[in-house]
Amino acid sequence: MGKALTGSFMQVSYNYVRSANTVEFVGTSRNASQSFTMRAYYDFLDRVGLYFAPNYDIAAGRMLSAQYGVRLKSPCDCWAFDVGITNSYNPNEVQVQVQATLGGLGSIGQSPFGRNPFAVMGLVGSPTGVLPNY
Repeated sequence: MGKALTGSFMQVSYNYVRSANTVEFVGTSRNASQSFTMRAYYDFLDRVGLYFAPNYDIAAGRMLSAQYGVRLKSPCDCWAFDVGITNSYNPNEVQVQVQATLGGLGSIGQSPFGRNPFAVMGLVGSPTGVLPNY
């Protein structure tokens, strides 16, 4: 289970709000809202992981944002380096996030991948960080 808690994952969500439950402001129309979001991280090689997270507005037929990331890990699982890019379309901006993690010491920066949705937090001996042994 340790590898499943810190390794590859995929999370898919679909949101729907019917037009009767939306708020109408002056000058706007009541439209239904549908969106699809996915988060996926895959341990591509022993030392490289890939991350992809699109957010698509089905009702409008356009991409709201997309996140891409790469994780580099040491052969001894004592350090990891994450780089992530978020490209959002409203507002139109690009964000870069970086995190360096040293096993047993901690990390600096902000994780571009978020947490593994299958990680069990708070259990003694259960790894919840980037590295499987820490």
